[in-house]
Amino acid sequence: MTVGSVTFSESGPVLGTVQVDVNGRALLTTSSLGGGSHQIVADYTDGNDYLASSATVTQQVRPTIVINDVTVTEGNTGASVTAIFTVTLLAPSTDTVTD
Repeated sequence: MTVGSVTFSESGPVLGTVQVDVNGRALLTTSSLGGGSHQIVADYTDGNDYLASSATVTQQVRPTIVINDVTVTEGNTGASVTAIFTVTLLAPSTDTVTD
């Protein structure tokens, strides 16, 4: 099946609609989902020859840890110093932070 489109949504709001490719697949890439479990619904329609179809999948999203605006000031120019950073996560995570 290489016709039609698939609309992806989560709990109502549409994440995006994509055309089915030549291999009969629909792929949506989004950065709008936060970390955690998400129920994603895929609704297929072509408007003509094929019956509409729908499926749901549970997608686990691992959060991405981003640290911005880090400033290190050393007391003696040219001296070798060790910088120690403390990271506090605002939500539970199993990710490992390394420096």
